[in-house]
Amino acid sequence: MLVSSTVILALSALSVTALPTINNKRWARPTVDLGYASYQGIYNETTNIQSFKGIRYAAPPLGDLRWKAPQSPTSLTGLQDASEYGQTCIQGTVGGSADQPVAGLLAAATASFATSSEDCLFINVFMPPNTTVGQASLLPVGVYIHGGGYTLGSGNDYDPTPLFAQSEGNYVWVTMNYRLNTFGFLAGNEIAAGGALNAGLLDQQAALQWVQTNIAKFGGDPSHVTIWGESAGAGSVYQQIVANGGNTQPPLFQGAILASAFEPPNYLYNASKPQVRYLPFTHVPHTATDDSVSQPPSQMAYDHIVTAANCTSATDTLSCLRKADAKLLALAGWFDTAQQTKGDWYYLPVIDGTFIQERPEASLAQGKVNGDRIWAAHNFNEGLVGLGQNSSFTPQTIGNSSTAQRAWLSSLMPNLSNTSLTAIQDAYNAETFGSLQIATDLIYGEGIFGCQALWIAEAFPGNSYLAWLVVPGYNKHADDTTLAFAGKSNTLVGTPYEAISKSWIENHNSFITSYTLNADYAVSTFDAGSPQQVVVNTTSSLAPDIGYDAVPADFIARCNLWRSLAPVVPF
Repeated sequence: MLVSSTVILALSALSVTALPTINNKRWARPTVDLGYASYQGIYNETTNIQSFKGIRYAAPPLGDLRWKAPQSPTSLTGLQDASEYGQTCIQGTVGGSADQPVAGLLAAATASFATSSEDCLFINVFMPPNTTVGQASLLPVGVYIHGGGYTLGSGNDYDPTPLFAQSEGNYVWVTMNYRLNTFGFLAGNEIAAGGALNAGLLDQQAALQWVQTNIAKFGGDPSHVTIWGESAGAGSVYQQIVANGGNTQPPLFQGAILASAFEPPNYLYNASKPQVRYLPFTHVPHTATDDSVSQPPSQMAYDHIVTAANCTSATDTLSCLRKADAKLLALAGWFDTAQQTKGDWYYLPVIDGTFIQERPEASLAQGKVNGDRIWAAHNFNEGLVGLGQNSSFTPQTIGNSSTAQRAWLSSLMPNLSNTSLTAIQDAYNAETFGSLQIATDLIYGEGIFGCQALWIAEAFPGNSYLAWLVVPGYNKHADDTTLAFAGKSNTLVGTPYEAISKSWIENHNSFITSYTLNADYAVSTFDAGSPQQVVVNTTSSLAPDIGYDAVPADFIARCNLWRSLAPVVPF
C-alpha cells in the first residue's frame, strides 16, 4: 500500500515537534556499577521515580553464615536485574495466640514460607523525580527500617511515592530487609561463642555502611543521612543510636526519626529471667520443678530450637543447627513465640556487651549516643493496634479486676517485686483513667512506647523534637504509618484525613532534608528544663490542628517511675 506524500510530511512534522519533549529515561532503564555488581533499575513513567530493588548488600546468610555477622556480598558477573523486590526475610508470629489450634498455627507458618526466604539481605533505593544516576549534586538520604516486633515485616512495603509527592520530598529513599525472629535474634551462650548476637541489628548496621559506600552513585549524600523507623523499626533506630557505646565509627547517620519506638525489656544474653515458657510444638508449660525455668530466656530459646531440630545429641549443637532445615527452625520459633504472654515477644535484641553494651535507657541517660538531630513521636493509644487490625498488646478482658491486671503485669515483667507491682497499679488506676482497662492499655502504651520518646528527646538537649499524635481515628499504635504513607496505597487521598496526612508527610520530609520541622509543627527544639511537645490533632472537620504544649506532669511522673524500675524490668 502506498502512503501519500501529504501523510509522510504530516508524520514528519509530528515527530519533529514531539521528540524534544520525550524524557529519555522512559526509554532506557538506569544502571549503576557498585564494584561488586552492576544493577539495572526501572523507571516509573507514572511517578517519574527511578528505583533499584533487590540489591544485595550482604552475602546470603545461609549454611555456615547462619547466625553470623553479615558478610560482604560476593561479586556478580553481568548486569543484574533490579526491577523487582528481593524476597522478604522468614517471618514469625506474635505472642498471645496460644489459644489457636496447633493446626492453625502450623498452617499460618507454612503459608508464610511461600513469600519469604532465609536469603533476604536486600536493599532498595528510590530516586525522586528529576534525578539521575551519578548526578554531581547530591541529595539528602532517608533510610527506613521497618517494624514488626523484630519478627515480622519487610522493607519492601514502604514505597516513597506518597512522600516524594509532597513538599520537600526531594531526597534519595532507601529501605532494607534484615534477619528476623529465630534467624535474627536467637541468643544464648553458643551463639555468643560461635556466631553473632543481635544478627538482625548487625544486618541493619551493614545496610547503613552500604549506604555510606554506595549511595553517592545514586545521587545521595552520605554525609546527610536520616534513619527513620516505626515500632520495632524505631526500636532498631534506638538501638543504632546507642550502638557501640554511642561511638559508631565512622558515623552512619546524622538524623533520626523514631515513631512509637518499641523498646521491650533488654536483658543480658545470659541473664536470668524467671518466667514460664513453653516447650516447642506443645501447649504444655514447664512445671515449677523443671530446671529450665531458671535458665536464661535466651538459653532456653536456644535449647528449644536444638530440641526441635533434633540436635540434642550433637557434639556441636550450633553446627548442627546450621545444617538444619530453615523451615523447621522457623516453625519452632513460631510455636515458642505464639505461646508467650499477650504483648510479649520471644526473639528480641539482647545486651551483648559489644554492639549493645548496656541497657539502652542507661546509655541515653549518660549521653552515649550516635546521631545529631532527633524527632521522637508517640501515639495517644499505643496499647491498641491500629491499621484496622482491631487488636491490642494487652488482654482486653481486664474489666474492673485489679487482680487480673496484676497477674498480666507480673507475667509480662516477672522480675518486678510486689512493691513495684503495687506502685505501677497505683499509677495506672481506674479512678485516674476512667477504667482499669484503659489504665492497663496505658501501662503497655507508656511503659513500652511513650516514655521511650520522652527519654530519647531528653538525650539530645536542644537538638530534638517530641511529638504526640492524638488524631481521632488515627492515634493507635502504627496508625502514624498510615498517615505517613497515605495508607501505603494512597487510600487516604480524597478522604477527610488527606490534609492531616499531607501535613504529617511534609514534616517528615522537612526533617529528612533539613533536620527541622515545619514552623506549624515546632516553635523550638525540646528543652528538658521546660519540656514541651508538638501535639498533632485535627479540628472537628478533620483539618490539621497542631499545638505546642507542655508535656503533662503526670506523664513525666509515670515515666520517672518506669525509669526507676528499668534496672529490674529492664528497659
